Amino acid sequence: MSSYSKIGIAVAAVLGIALIVFGSVWLGIFSRFEKIPADLERTVELEGTFVVVDEAHLRRLQTNPVVQQLATAPGTLELLSDPGIFALLANPVLSEVLADAAIVSVLTDPEALALLGNPTVLGLLANKDVMELLQDPAFIAALGDPAALAQFASDPRIGPLLANPAVIALLANPALPRLLGSGVVATLAARPEILGLLREPALAKALSNPAVPLLLAEPDAMKLLLDPRTQTVLANPADLPIITVPVVLHRERRAVATDPRNDANKIVLRETVEYRDPDTGLGREIPGLENSEATLIIDRSTKEYLPGTDGGRNGQFGLPFHIDKDQDYATWITAAGKPMVPTFQRTEEVDGLETYVYVLDVTSDPLGAADPVTGLPLVLDALITVWVEPVTGSIVNAEDFDAISAIDPAGQKYPRLVADLRYTDATVEELTRVTDGDRNKILWFGTNMPWMSIGLGIFLIVVAGGGMGFLAGRTRR
Repeated sequence: MSSYSKIGIAVAAVLGIALIVFGSVWLGIFSRFEKIPADLERTVELEGTFVVVDEAHLRRLQTNPVVQQLATAPGTLELLSDPGIFALLANPVLSEVLADAAIVSVLTDPEALALLGNPTVLGLLANKDVMELLQDPAFIAALGDPAALAQFASDPRIGPLLANPAVIALLANPALPRLLGSGVVATLAARPEILGLLREPALAKALSNPAVPLLLAEPDAMKLLLDPRTQTVLANPADLPIITVPVVLHRERRAVATDPRNDANKIVLRETVEYRDPDTGLGREIPGLENSEATLIIDRSTKEYLPGTDGGRNGQFGLPFHIDKDQDYATWITAAGKPMVPTFQRTEEVDGLETYVYVLDVTSDPLGAADPVTGLPLVLDALITVWVEPVTGSIVNAEDFDAISAIDPAGQKYPRLVADLRYTDATVEELTRVTDGDRNKILWFGTNMPWMSIGLGIFLIVVAGGGMGFLAGRTRR
């Protein structure tokens, strides 16, 4: 019996020592095995908006020859700065006028324009009796022929007019019959609001502006010029038109290769980014942005980019395992095209999971590139907030505001690309679930298991020691 007892005590002692050694060694080397593919293979969605240059409108401006001519014409800014002229051009009736070929032909005829700007002519056109008389083909045919016109002297509508020297002078103008015979008079008789437009005091000034005839001959140029975005660009070529596009950014990362023979820590990921319509879930086109695909080469332990990553990315892909709040982590920021250092702010729970909150706050950081349209330098303003689980280093939530702007010498910024995005609720829920599982694995295999091994080893050695003491006491008796 004592022999078996001694063997049992010896086995307990040896096993205890082995467990203590295993637990101690494992605590020291476990960090080499902290590789959680799920932390690198992720699918996330961010929702929000992109503010981008309205390339369609800008292209229309750049390809419209009339607008390009007016952009450098002295009369354009005067046209835009004169409230009366601008109101006249913005009058919706003018658009209808421009749609009438007969009226447009008159408005592009210098002599006809001169007549329309003549107060006497406008007064005649405002006279109901004259408008009725102008519907008489015989009267129109008699214009320019004094003998034929004398036949109308007894007509109470024309007799007083023939006694007016200004009217007589007009009748001697060969352009008047051409104007009256153009068909415009019939339009004016049926559309008094058009006549009202022609009687606007600003009309004569507008017609004398060299820019107006160009616009009257090109309705599309007129629409472009009346667009507030065009006026902004003409006043300041750096202030390009912009649009806001709601979007869901779908980003997927998948492992495509590992090389355990040469570097077990090296993993190659394929990252795809797609832009989708938040309402339909279908693909969405965003001016200046395209769906992308990139190959990322990552150290699975340190989570640093390795050479060969597309775009020359370097620094941290993400924060490492067991984050040290007092340590700086230079993390790659795509909008900046370089690594930048976020700052630890606070701890905060996300869906019951304790996280570290890091913030990157950047203002007017030079990007080292020039705006292709204006040549002005580009700068970055960014406010990026991430919620990171500290054991795994996994991001479980993020809000990302990036603004790339052209900046003029006075410090005025003109947006070129503004992203305002945040993880969707579904993404946050999924990330916290997966990360909580990863965290438990690390705590179990990296902390609980080795310490339990050490504790059990100590217990077995104590038991073995007690057993040896007990046997020694019995032997003495």
